[in-house]
Order: sequence, then structure tokens, then C-alpha cells
Amino acid sequence: MNKISVYTALLIILAAFTVQLTAKRWNTDFGVVQGDVKGYYAYLPLLFIYDDIKVEHFEQYRFKDNYRIWTPAAADGRRHIKYTVGMAILYAPFFFIGHILASVLGYPVDGFSLPYQVMLAISSLFFMVTGIFYLRKLLKIYFNDLVVAISLLVIYLGTNLFAYYTQKMCLSHGYSFALIAVFLYASIRWLSNHKLKWTMVLGVCGGLMVLIRPVDLIFFLFPLLYNVRSWRQFLERLQLVWKNYLHVLLFVFLLLLVFLPQFIYWKYSTGHFVFDSYTDEHFYFLKPNTLRAFFSFRNGWLIYSPVMLFSIVGIFQLRKGFSQVNTPVAIIVPVYIYVITSWWCWWYVGFGNRAFINLYPLLSIAVAAFIHYFLKRKKPIKFAFLLVLGSLVLFNLFQTRQMSTGAIHWGDMSKAAYWDSFGKLLPSQLFPTYLKRADLRKAKEGEYVLLKPEYQILIDEYIDFEGDSVAETISLNLEKAKTGPSLSGTKSVYSPQNALYALSVKFPLLDADEVYITVWIKNGSNCAIVLTSNDSVPFYKNSREYIDSNNDWKLFNIFTRFNPVHKKPSVLHFYIYNTGRNKIRADDLHIITRKVSYCPEPAICNFF
Repeated sequence: MNKISVYTALLIILAAFTVQLTAKRWNTDFGVVQGDVKGYYAYLPLLFIYDDIKVEHFEQYRFKDNYRIWTPAAADGRRHIKYTVGMAILYAPFFFIGHILASVLGYPVDGFSLPYQVMLAISSLFFMVTGIFYLRKLLKIYFNDLVVAISLLVIYLGTNLFAYYTQKMCLSHGYSFALIAVFLYASIRWLSNHKLKWTMVLGVCGGLMVLIRPVDLIFFLFPLLYNVRSWRQFLERLQLVWKNYLHVLLFVFLLLLVFLPQFIYWKYSTGHFVFDSYTDEHFYFLKPNTLRAFFSFRNGWLIYSPVMLFSIVGIFQLRKGFSQVNTPVAIIVPVYIYVITSWWCWWYVGFGNRAFINLYPLLSIAVAAFIHYFLKRKKPIKFAFLLVLGSLVLFNLFQTRQMSTGAIHWGDMSKAAYWDSFGKLLPSQLFPTYLKRADLRKAKEGEYVLLKPEYQILIDEYIDFEGDSVAETISLNLEKAKTGPSLSGTKSVYSPQNALYALSVKFPLLDADEVYITVWIKNGSNCAIVLTSNDSVPFYKNSREYIDSNNDWKLFNIFTRFNPVHKKPSVLHFYIYNTGRNKIRADDLHIITRKVSYCPEPAICNFF
């Protein structure tokens, strides 16, 4: 019976490994070094390969209209690595193994070739295993093996944590989760036996987790509050710490030793031992967005990890039999939530408000207490509870998959976008139009304001194939329009059996950012509509989605949005791809292209 949690841990690790192996993100253009990872990782290639730790040759890191590393420019024009060195320290052993493998196997020794990417992915799995190992040990102090096993499933597969070990694998939160789990367990062990080894673990783990995310300094309250039930006991705890001052000095020494590389980098790069690289980003402690961080469709925590509602309820169960952890959980959790939701970007671009993941080692105790309570109920209640729990775990796994397919956006979700994607593995053609951007400039000033899109129509051409009237900008052969079955009028485009392509249309993109095309197709069950370009900027997109039907006719639609920063094709080619090679008819073609600009919403922003 005591091996259930072990088998569960192995199942979770196998699931994460399988997803990583299936996704093979290391084979994409930028591999796993994407987003914030470009900043975390930058120290290693800059220092050990390019000898450019001051980033004096930034342009050499350009790759496919982007950069392999990311370092913002300061007011004086110099570039400094924005993120602290903590993640680079954790990556380092895997970086050096990748460095050796790249040299031996003949890959480019550039810090970004396949061996480096694979080893970084392995580092994520390594810290996942570490986190599971110590979280299991932590929960076993209070709960039986079955409760621990279910709790592991809930935390690892039922929350957004799974995405940060599989899809967004090298971002900091999965690593911080492991360090915090070790820190909590080591705190309890030190309080029970005062052994030097646990002091050393606390110093190194504490230094790393604060160096990665300074807000995690709040977890230093845990050893001061654990098993404390009164003010008198808290004073006794302080006396215990004072009595073991040599341990405290060792803890502080190790903490500073971990921070030493950061101080050296700042001094070398900026001339100061301490440097604020987040110059225009702040906390707004008088205006926390706590409710939005919980419930907004823009990465609201409980929207995308609803099973963690049980952790909030479970906190109240800790007073009944788990009083040792009641005080630290009751104090640390609300303080931590208050701080992270006071950050200007309270939605923490990613999946399901990733800032909450660092609380999971502590909240897992509350989750386990909640599970422990229900497993003691009568069988019908117990069964219903496990059914709900299992459904929420599966729901999270589905949403995690949606995130990887683009059906959930990393930062611009809205209520309309969420419900448009609900239950769908792939985003609809119009999903991008439901997204809502936040005004980042206003957000950095402490105001949450949405940007309202404004459209300038460039082409709005409706073609019913009845006459010869077609815009001069559109190239279309109307001779293929024949009298016969049509949706409106008497003519439609006819495509005979075995013809693979139909309705070829070309038009200029001009200065447009968006293109939306609809067309009615008769007998189009095996058809796709295609938008492509063969000019200097290759482009291809197809759609089998239809949004309306009328007997044998279906209204197909395709939408694409071009990034205005990137180069765009000059001419687009639209056609029907008749994969079934059936006799088909097409009618009522509608082509819209438009340029998009954004301005702040004139009204007060709604909750979402």
C-alpha cells in the first residue's frame, strides 16, 4: 500500500517525458530557448562561448527576424541581462554536457544547437523528479500513501504546473517548485534534529530560489512559523534560532555565496554591485488585482487550474489535525498572493497565472488535507468526490493541450475567446478576433486598460458570379461561373469530378494586417479552402472549418492575421482544395482585408 505514491510519481514522470518526446520542441526554430528563457539562459553562451557578457555585439545573435538571446537596452544604450543568474546556475551542468556533446557529435558549438536544446529539456525533467521526490517526502509526514498519491496527481497533472514541465518547460516556475519543496522539507528536518546538512540545504536552496524570484523570500517565514500556535511559541522559535546562531551564520554565508555571481556580474556590467534591471516595472501594493488574478479569463488562476479551489478550501481543514502547518500556510499564502497580484503584469503572460505555481508545494498540503477529509466520508460521497477530482484533472490536461495548439492564448484571452475555444482542441478561424490586448504602457503605470481595435477596410469584395463586376485589384476567371445549382441567383463556379483545385483568386495584400474570406461550397465535405503566397515571403494556411450550412451547401471561412512588425507577402492566392475530387459548386465569395490599429478603450475596463 505504501508504494502507490511511488507508482504515481513514476506515472507522472513518464507522462511528462512522453509529452516532451512527442512535442520535440527542441526541433523548432528556437527550440526550448524561447520567451523569458532567452534572458535566463543568456549568461551561459555569452560567457562561455562568445566572450560577450556585456552584450556588445547584440546583432550577431539575430536569427530569423528574432534574437536567440534577449537583453533590453538601458537608457544609456548599453545592454544588460535583465534576469538574475539563478536559472543559469541551474541550467549550467546541462549546458556543459550539451557543450561537450555538440563538440563530439559534430553539431555547431554555439549554445543553441540540438545537444544544448535537448539537455535543457532534460534539466526540466530532472527538477521535476526532484520536486516530486521531496514533495512526496513532505506530504508523507502528515498523510497516508493513498492521499499522497492522489495529491501528487492533482498538483502535477491537474494544474498548470504540468505545462511548465512539458510545453513551457524551461521557464523558472517548475525549477522554483522543486527548490521550494526541498526548502520546506529541509526546514522541518532541521527543526527536528538541527543537523548541519539541513542548514546547508536551506542556505543553498534558499539562495537559489530567491535569486530566481526575489518574492520567494517570503518562504523564509516557514521555518519561523512551522508548528507555532501562539505568540509565546513564536518567541520560543526565535530563541531557538538565536541559540543556533552558528547555523544561521552558515545559512547567511551560503545565501550570499549563491548571490556572489550576481553581484560580480552587476559590478562588471554596470559598475554597481546592486542594479535594478526592471527599471519601468513595479509593484502597486495599493492596487492589487487579486480577484482578476484568480478569476479573469486573462490567465486567471482558478479559470485554468480550477482544481486548486480545493487548496483554498483545504486551508481551513489544516486546523483539524494538521496544526503544525496551519500557521505558516495561513500567513504565507495570503501574503504571497497579495505580493504577486500587486505586480503590474498581474496576469503573468503564460498559462493560467504561472506566478501561483511557486505556492503549490505549500498549497499541496492543503490539497492533501481536503482529500484526506473526503476519503473518510461514506462511499457515495467519496466516489462523487473522486469523480469530480478526476474530471478536473482531465480538464486541465485538455486545456494544457489547447494551450499548445493555440486554442488558449498566452496573454490576450477574453471571455469571448475562452468560450469560443471551450471544448475545442483547435482554435476557430475567428478566435484571434476575440482576443483582447492590454495596454502595457498603462499597465506599467498601475492601470488595467484594454486596447480597442480600429479597422481600416482595404478590400471588401462580395462576388456572386452573376455578372462581370469584380474589383480591378482581384484576379478572377469568371468564365468558370456557370448556370446551375447556386446559393443565390442562377450562377455558381463549377468544378468537375477529379478536379483537385477550384476557384482560383489572386489579390494584393496592400497594407492589410488581416484577411477574412468566406465562400459557400456545395458537396464540400472533403474540401479545404487555402490562402497562400509564392512571392518573396512564403505563406500557407488552410481551413476546413464551416460556420453555417444550407442543405448541401456549407459556408467555409478562413482568417489570418499578419504581424505588422514582420515582412508580409505582397500578393495572396485563394483557392478551393478539393481533396475528395467530387463535383462541387462554389458561390457567394466574400473577401475582406483590413488594417488594424489600437487605441485605449474609452470606457472603464470591465472585470475580464
